Amino acid sequence: MKKVLLCAGRTGGHFFPALALAQAMLRPASDFEIHLIVERQDLPFLKSRTVDDSRLHVHTIPVPSLAKLKSWEFPIRLFHYVAALLQSVALFIRLKPSLMVAFGSYSSVPEVLAASFLKVPILLHEQNAVPGQANQFLSYWADRVAVSFKETLGWFSLEKVFWSGFPVRREFLEHEVLKNIHGSGGAGNVETATPKRFKILVVGGSQGAHHLNTSVLHVFKRLSDEERQKFAVTHVTGQSDFNEVQISYLKLGMDCVTYPFLGDIAQEFKNSDLVIARAGAGTISELAACGRAAILIPYPHARAHQKANAFVLSEAKAARVIDEEKLTAEVLWQEIKTLAENRPAREILEQRIKSFFNLNACELMLTEGMKIVR
Repeated sequence: MKKVLLCAGRTGGHFFPALALAQAMLRPASDFEIHLIVERQDLPFLKSRTVDDSRLHVHTIPVPSLAKLKSWEFPIRLFHYVAALLQSVALFIRLKPSLMVAFGSYSSVPEVLAASFLKVPILLHEQNAVPGQANQFLSYWADRVAVSFKETLGWFSLEKVFWSGFPVRREFLEHEVLKNIHGSGGAGNVETATPKRFKILVVGGSQGAHHLNTSVLHVFKRLSDEERQKFAVTHVTGQSDFNEVQISYLKLGMDCVTYPFLGDIAQEFKNSDLVIARAGAGTISELAACGRAAILIPYPHARAHQKANAFVLSEAKAARVIDEEKLTAEVLWQEIKTLAENRPAREILEQRIKSFFNLNACELMLTEGMKIVR
């Protein structure tokens, strides 16, 4: 049985493609044993790992960030970073993996360096249109580099890079759409959605998005009671805004379900008429897999990765994009209103965004990964 280590980072954008690859590798007839490396066991999306647990093992290696440190903090963080490197080396020696697959972020650096030191083949995956600093640095040690966007191919060595697309969890690939849009586990506020209502899914990413949350609420607050009843909303708020957003919808008397986090979100994507979201590579790929019209509000920080992702979709006219600095209730409402009243416009977006999805992403990565196994 081949042992494969997947370094899944600390956010959903890094974890979920790792989970998708794990799902593909743990099919009943396969001979893989998967070891998933995360920073903390209490990450909310760890509960979303719908795979054969008997062949999936989770390991925790805390990795501190070295960015934006005060001078006195650096030696302490550096010590912990070296500890993470040594812990990674020890894990690799104990497991003797056939392959290491890393999905970016600074937390993958110790694991990739350990793999290189021990001559374990390394496959990197870059999720965003503009690569992160970690993957640009680690690409020198990698044997192969997979990218989600074709626009990213030029950032890496031509001998190493290939386009795979973004690995999407199998829940997004299932064709059966469950009828009940508000499955168990949510916080139903007033009533369940009816077919006559325009269904909006609002999701700010695995860590939430305060400005996005408040802007959506301000949209509905400015509407009349009659206008609000035309919409059914599923809102994934993030933990910090959950209570405030839930209470606000209750006061508005809206048909809404709120979640602090929703790992099994595929059903909500499939049942929505419109998605309002950040522009993380994972969200874009899930939109593409489901073929859903979207209004994207890219997160402006973190080296503007999301702005670059959104720009690619905007150029392809595959989504509506509102920059954070231009986001107001009025601007957002005009976009919602236009798409809610214009089904042909939504259908154009639905068709165009599908071009950003590759059904065979996991298979391509697996094939290329096995080629470099020594």
